[in-house]
Amino acid sequence: MHYFDCTSAALVTDGRLLPDAWQVAEKLKIEIIVLPAISPSTISPQTKGTSVFDAIWMNSIMPLAGKTLERGNGKANKILHVDWSGLNRLTSNNKEQHIQIEIFRSTVDGLIAEGKVLRSWMNNEYPGRASSGICLILSQVPGIDYDANEGALRWTGSPNAFEK
Repeated sequence: MHYFDCTSAALVTDGRLLPDAWQVAEKLKIEIIVLPAISPSTISPQTKGTSVFDAIWMNSIMPLAGKTLERGNGKANKILHVDWSGLNRLTSNNKEQHIQIEIFRSTVDGLIAEGKVLRSWMNNEYPGRASSGICLILSQVPGIDYDANEGALRWTGSPNAFEK
């Protein structure tokens, strides 16, 4: 702080500091700011390199914000907000629901590796039981189709289609 002629200094951490560091910061009047740790999936791809999933999220899912998606049965979901934490939607029952990005990432990874992912798997993996929304949203992505008879998403595309 003194070396660079600053009037204050701060240390930003996820809370993991040795006791000595806390003492030194207090003695030198360095503010300690504790922020929750973030997973790599919440970091913008502009700063971490673009994976297939990140390209899908940026190019196919994020643009859905504000749009209404209709299912084959006439019911609709409105996509309220999309960011790097996940997606907020208004369900066909008019309930707001947040679906975390991790289940979308896991589903896309499974699609690329296995060729299909069942709704039952999604419901087992995600406590929010949002498989119908996940299927509706991911079926908007070119190369991902939903098979209602089987209750499964199918990967029909090439991962290279999304790489930059």
